[in-house]
Amino acid sequence: MLKHNYNKFFQISTLRKDVDDKERTIEQLKVCSQTVDGENGVQSIVQDEIENLTHKLNNANQLISTLQVKVSNIERENHRLRGELSCFDLDFFEELEDLKYNYAEAKRKLGEV
Repeated sequence: MLKHNYNKFFQISTLRKDVDDKERTIEQLKVCSQTVDGENGVQSIVQDEIENLTHKLNNANQLISTLQVKVSNIERENHRLRGELSCFDLDFFEELEDLKYNYAEAKRKLGEV
C-alpha cells in the first residue's frame, strides 16, 4: 500500500515537473513568435506548437488532479483500515498463530491414523 502511494506521489511529482517544463516552453515560444516579423509560416508553426503544448499541459493538469483524488482516496482507506486493525493486540495474533499450529497438528495426526 505504501509503495503504491509512493508511486502515485512520484507520478504526480514527475507530471508537475513536466507541466513546469511545458509552461516554460510555452513562454519561450510566445517570445519567439513575437520576435518573428513577417514570417507567417514560422509564426504558424510556433502557434501550432504553442497550441499543442497547451493541450498537453491541460491533459497533464487533468491527470494530476485525477491522481491526487486517487491518492486521497487511498490515504482515507489506509487510515480506515489501520483503525480497524488497531483493535487487535499482539495477544490476538499470537493466539491466531497457536490456533493455526494446533490445526496443522490435528490434520497431521488424522493423516497418521
